[in-house]
Amino acid sequence: MLIHALQSIKSKLHSVLNISDRRAKIQDSDFVLGVILAVASAKENFSLGDLRRATCNFLGINIGRSAFNERIGTASLVQHLQSVFSVIINRELEKYKKDAPTEKLLKKLGVSQIIAIDSSMTTLWDGLSKHFKGTFMTASVKLHLAIDLVTGGVISFSMTDGATHDSKRFPEPLTSILYIFDLGYWATERFGKIAENKAFFLSRVKANAKLIVTETISGFGNSIIGHDLLSYPILRKRKSVVELYAEMTIGAENVSFRVIGFWHNKTKSYRWYLTNLKSPRGMIYDLYRLRWQIELSFKAMKSTLNFDRMPTTNPNAVKSFVLIALINYVFVTILRAEAKATCEKKTTSIQRAAKTFNVIVRELFQAMKMGRRFTAAIKEKLAEKILSAVREIFDPNHRKRKTTMGRLLQR
Repeated sequence: MLIHALQSIKSKLHSVLNISDRRAKIQDSDFVLGVILAVASAKENFSLGDLRRATCNFLGINIGRSAFNERIGTASLVQHLQSVFSVIINRELEKYKKDAPTEKLLKKLGVSQIIAIDSSMTTLWDGLSKHFKGTFMTASVKLHLAIDLVTGGVISFSMTDGATHDSKRFPEPLTSILYIFDLGYWATERFGKIAENKAFFLSRVKANAKLIVTETISGFGNSIIGHDLLSYPILRKRKSVVELYAEMTIGAENVSFRVIGFWHNKTKSYRWYLTNLKSPRGMIYDLYRLRWQIELSFKAMKSTLNFDRMPTTNPNAVKSFVLIALINYVFVTILRAEAKATCEKKTTSIQRAAKTFNVIVRELFQAMKMGRRFTAAIKEKLAEKILSAVREIFDPNHRKRKTTMGRLLQR
């Protein structure tokens, strides 16, 4: 199935990218695939020279250093990579199907999707500060990402300089979707807008938030009503999970929100979560824990897919390298989906999938490049290698350790 998916992607790329001059010595689709492969298979601290040699090796043709560097720094390559992303993300969305248990979970929550929003940035050379202003460093680029936590698919992305605040890149909320995000996106107006759009949110409560308790559901008596929740002295554990309603001021209005607290033994205090979900309070903590998947995705992109390697001072090249890391991540999610399809009972890891992709990426891209020359014998040999590698994606401790999604599905 993966091989068919790759061939389908290559066919689509060829029609999308090779529209200007079919007489060119190196077709755009081949060059783009070569650069994507070169970055995916590159070792730590690679240079543009390393990428050029890897690209030439893949294409079987020599490209001069100046010609390669010039092509890497063009706006047209950025546009081509955006087209590649569109092609593979559409293919990915076709692949991902929610199974019966996850459909049941979404129905229980009353949502159509569970989406995590987050961002990650990487340091650039100081000479890029005019194009990509940093915060704690002179220059940096930030990738803003939205991921479906049920299917693992990429929903949307944007790219900014590192100084851009996360909250400025929060997507327009869509009806019936649950958005899970950390404190970097905390804004009272955002909660109100999400609720107005008949969508849902789940967030940790900010330390300086003012929440006036209006109603207690579980764990507290009426004495806390009328007090600021975070200022109220809670000297002991009431229940492991407590629930109440509290008001926050949004504009000129006082808006009521559901607040869930989970007792933390180490700090001897409650950790508070704000939401407008109607689901059982015991599910809220595990739902928020799902957000960790987007953190692991960024970790995989940096540690394995070279998102934090930017061997250039050309702003267009920076955009291209960010897009390449994202494209390779989508390939990883497709590979992971294929692994899940072979054994639904086992759990997979995005980081293990990224490392597996790194091992077989050259063979995968070679299959895409060959097109019609991809014979049955070559296909069989490649399938064997892929199947052997895919086994490494599964968590060897899946029987001993329950996943967060597994716990949610059992509720």
